[in-house]
Amino acid sequence: MTPGVRPGTRPAVVVLDNEAAQALARRDHPKHTEALAFLVAAGGRSGRGPRAHVCVPTVVRVEAGIDRRAPGTAAFNRLRIHDVALDRFGADRAAGLRHVGGSAVDACVAVTAELSSTANDVVVLTADLTDIPRLLEAAGVDATTRRI
Repeated sequence: MTPGVRPGTRPAVVVLDNEAAQALARRDHPKHTEALAFLVAAGGRSGRGPRAHVCVPTVVRVEAGIDRRAPGTAAFNRLRIHDVALDRFGADRAAGLRHVGGSAVDACVAVTAELSSTANDVVVLTADLTDIPRLLEAAGVDATTRRI
């Protein structure tokens, strides 16, 4: 069983927050090994390919300072982490969640999880077990938060 992912037939989506993205982008980050181990377990291969789709809101990449064109990001790019940009609806939804607390980036992580949850089990990989769960609850998202 994938750590932090409920067993079932739906595919899993892993949404990264700022610290998780930073940990995966920098090998010298203190949580790099833990974050990478989670992705390996979540994306472990069966006969049919990866079990998890890993994504990062573009605003998280900006906050984390991850420029995919930079020479030091080759390992991050090899992990097949997909960028998610919020459209007008998503941005409005994130703005509406700001009253709950947390940062604008945290609200964007919650909206990304919400948009991914319609046909998927969602795990948010985060170091923030205060704001992220509160925002997910306010958004009505059935997602698991996994601390790194």
